[in-house]
Amino acid sequence: MLQLRIAPAFALAVMSLPVLTLAASAQTLSMADRKELRQACGPEIKQLCAGIAPGGGRIMECVKSKKDQLSETCTAALAKAKDQKQQN
Repeated sequence: MLQLRIAPAFALAVMSLPVLTLAASAQTLSMADRKELRQACGPEIKQLCAGIAPGGGRIMECVKSKKDQLSETCTAALAKAKDQKQQN
């Protein structure tokens, strides 16, 4: 039962990944870009940061601590989000 409550919260945190990892506001990213980011990074962050409860910057810290373990696809998606934030 607890997992059912954590899973939606984790999904929300992953959807907000640009905000959490690179201070890129979700409002500056299009829906397509957010979807791309979730697809590129969501599964591996879920795996790398399993058991980390969202909130208080905990997922952000986990992602930062494991950045060397992120795929090239995820790293590229994060860089794209950061670039878009800087353009806005």
